[in-house]
Amino acid sequence: MSLKIGFMKSRFIDAMPKKFLEYLARTKRTKVFLKNASTTSYMELKSGLKNFHKNPTTKNAITLGKILTNSSTWVSSSSIRYGQSLLNIGAPFKSPQDNKRKLKIIRKVSRGEEVKACDQEIFKSIYRERLYHHLNPIAPSMLKFPETKITVVLVDGILNEIFSTSMFERGLENLNRLHGLKYFIPKVKGTKGSKYNSRFLTIQLKRYIKKNPGVKLWIMAYSKGGVDSLHFLKNNKDLANENILGISTIATPILGSNKFNNNILKFINFMADRPQFDKYDNFLFKDFQKFLNPRHQTPWFWRNHRKLPKNLFYTSLALRADWHESHAWMILTKMFFRSKNINDGIVDVTKAHFPKYYPAINLGTVRGHHMIGTRSSYFSQEALIESLLIFLNYKKLI
Repeated sequence: MSLKIGFMKSRFIDAMPKKFLEYLARTKRTKVFLKNASTTSYMELKSGLKNFHKNPTTKNAITLGKILTNSSTWVSSSSIRYGQSLLNIGAPFKSPQDNKRKLKIIRKVSRGEEVKACDQEIFKSIYRERLYHHLNPIAPSMLKFPETKITVVLVDGILNEIFSTSMFERGLENLNRLHGLKYFIPKVKGTKGSKYNSRFLTIQLKRYIKKNPGVKLWIMAYSKGGVDSLHFLKNNKDLANENILGISTIATPILGSNKFNNNILKFINFMADRPQFDKYDNFLFKDFQKFLNPRHQTPWFWRNHRKLPKNLFYTSLALRADWHESHAWMILTKMFFRSKNINDGIVDVTKAHFPKYYPAINLGTVRGHHMIGTRSSYFSQEALIESLLIFLNYKKLI
């Protein structure tokens, strides 16, 4: 009887229009996302309240406030996204199979054959296939997750302490659950400069390598985490050449960010230099501002690019977003710290890539604001990370 019911159910599903099935798959995905946000937020809030009740200190009060802020943002944005999917709001993402050129590239990549195309086009084709598959789960996958024994080292960006989890941690966690992808997230100080974080990374990575002899690492660095990682690599060439395969930066101000050369920030920093502010330590985080300012970072890279380890691969990926596509915080930065160049709310696209004189792989630009790595973001972090791994595996770099 159960077999008969299952057969009838299968026939019924097969008879449904493809677009309706895709609609059901999208709503299911947003529903699962909302459920995960609600359940996790409830558990974190319960734990935070318990800790504060047991020990009502200022530190625990701040932690509870952070949980409340981040959880409410996550649940509310997930609810809105679920409502939009039910109402079928938003244009459906086009299948890469609709584009003959991209389809040809994807098929050749899947077979490991040579593709006559630039790195940007290859990566973009891979990314569109992965993104389409994640947004339309019923669509058959054309590319497989690569078998790899590497460990991903995720390096966070500025002010990471204000978030409940690291940027892209949600995506790595899911890929670990689905494919066993190993990852390690060293701690960095979001308010400190790259010299400080370089030393901090050195201590933690040496300890990790000692505990895991023979391990091969791939650094995936986000935002200022990429700048911190470049300082780390410059100062640890032997360690890097022996244990690190390469580094992939995402929305990293490799050559600085014009946001930190803005007249408003110049004025605020001028005021911060006044004697009355001497009692405040690192007021307005001027230490990390220096390492994001193009007047500092662009010359730094020119002076130090020959000191970077040569056995590693280097890739860069930029993000771009219009103001209406951005996170609320990114909308504010676009309003107050305007840039004539295409950017993601923080970093200009032109500053997020290695300069032409350096032998790195430019992966181009994907749509997304600077906060796509947050836990509450609906952005498909898994699709992006998978695309990077598939591309690197195809190029035989991992």
